[in-house]
Amino acid sequence: MRLATAVGWMMAPFVMLPARWSKLSATSRLVGAVWSSALLLSLLALAMPHGAPSNPAQQVQAKVVPAAASPAAPATPDSDELP
Repeated sequence: MRLATAVGWMMAPFVMLPARWSKLSATSRLVGAVWSSALLLSLLALAMPHGAPSNPAQQVQAKVVPAAASPAAPATPDSDELP
């Protein structure tokens, strides 16, 4: 049970602190409040987006290009068919 309590204090002090507040000494309350605040602020910092995305989405407009007929290249005889 002591191990579970220790792990609870390390991982989720903001849950453990109110549950044990009346049983804690003044020093323990201060340390618990500071640790809880640090963890909550770090969780909020991880959850917040950081500025503009590095590669924003771009819109592409379809462009219709009509096919242009090009004149046919003149036929050249193969090297075997030369007179």
